[in-house]
Order: sequence, then C-alpha cells, then structure tokens
Amino acid sequence: FTHLHTTHTFTNLRLLLTTRLLNRLLKRSLTTIQKKTKNRLVI
Repeated sequence: FTHLHTTHTFTNLRLLLTTRLLNRLLKRSLTTIQKKTKNRLVI
C-alpha cells in the first residue's frame, strides 16, 4: 500500500511538473507571437 501511495504521489508530481513546463512554453510562444504581430503592425 505504501509503495502504491508513493508511486501515485510521484506520478502526480511528474504531472504537475510537466503541466508547469508546458504552460511556461506556451506562454513563451504566445509572447513571441504577440511580439511578431506587433512588429508586423508597426511595419
């Protein structure tokens, strides 16, 4: 039971980390896209 619990926690942690990473990447790409569009608008 303890082993199962630890693995479950580990999976949750991994999921959390992955989601955070993905969110960060998404935000970064969004900002770059916004910058590009702004540059286009300026031109």
